[in-house]
Amino acid sequence: MGFSEKAKLTALAIVHIFETAKPFGDYAAVAVLNDGAGVSYGINQFTHRSGSLYKVLNTYLGMGGQVGAEIFRLALPDLHSGRNILKWSENLTFKNALRAAARTDEMKQAQQMIAENFYLQPAIDACEGSGFELPLSLAVIYDSINHGSYAKIRDRVKCSPIDEEGWITEYVQKRDAWLESIPRLAVTDYRTDFFLAQIARDNWRLDLPLNVHGRKLTDDDIVVAGERLTVGEPFEDSAVDQPAIIDTPLERTSSDEAATQAATEPTVADQPPTFVAEDKTVDAPEPTGFMAKLKAQGAIILGAVGGVAGLKELFNVQISPETIELLKILVPTVLSLGFIGFLVWFVAEKVIGWKTLKLQADYATDPTRHNLVIRPK
Repeated sequence: MGFSEKAKLTALAIVHIFETAKPFGDYAAVAVLNDGAGVSYGINQFTHRSGSLYKVLNTYLGMGGQVGAEIFRLALPDLHSGRNILKWSENLTFKNALRAAARTDEMKQAQQMIAENFYLQPAIDACEGSGFELPLSLAVIYDSINHGSYAKIRDRVKCSPIDEEGWITEYVQKRDAWLESIPRLAVTDYRTDFFLAQIARDNWRLDLPLNVHGRKLTDDDIVVAGERLTVGEPFEDSAVDQPAIIDTPLERTSSDEAATQAATEPTVADQPPTFVAEDKTVDAPEPTGFMAKLKAQGAIILGAVGGVAGLKELFNVQISPETIELLKILVPTVLSLGFIGFLVWFVAEKVIGWKTLKLQADYATDPTRHNLVIRPK
């Protein structure tokens, strides 16, 4: 029993698209979201608060990485303990050093080793421990370990692991409901939505192509990655021969374990959006003002009718039978037109206006679209 390299690469690609919009990640991605997790970095968005950024930089320096080494050494104590998150989140020198170091072989190797040793391999172990063999099962569990709180949701599943498809289905359903129940995590339920869609398609082997959060993942992506990336070996950006990975075992200290445990609750900061919103500001259409006009016209009509009646009484004017017959036709006609006008206003202002607001909400929450900001008039 064991997962093929294609299954591993597909799981990696899916989660990396969730994280960075790229099938095999962005080594130089640096994000700071405003919820206290601090700097998020690299192909798996390793974070300050979780301790994973410490592991990456510590491994990088252990491999002899030189770019940014001075400031990384200064940051390591705080990264290890989880202190001074705001300080390093605001340090431009530190963030620029992270981006620069991402071009080096040592940083690429360090990120890959931490991603595999602390995220992918535990997912493989969890699957094999339960007797799971389907690629979708690996992707689901790898994403959950990477995102956080895998054990919490796992322990809520009632289905027996003997029924692999049934267990994974129930797990994803429970995780989806759990994410949606927490406002700060609800925006990440696209992950479980993707897996539920594959379950509905009965795509347990994750046959490609796949539409992963707006990005098309194809066999070509996996073939190219297979030529340049073996899990645990460096992913190179060029065809130039590179030195082999330094085979240094990663030891987990008690403090490392504590830092890892701190990441059991996923946060939006740990998962930067795969789509960077580009705000578009447009002017909302001018209100029709139809209701105000209708009220004004109604007031004019009532005033005119009242004025005519008053003049009639004042000057004792007699209305001819022909005029009375005309008013019997004219008044209902005016009232009918007013009612039709009210319906037109209701549709224009309420129905169409509501749809405009719904469209605005769709634009604001759909990560595949630009955020549309409508200036009210």
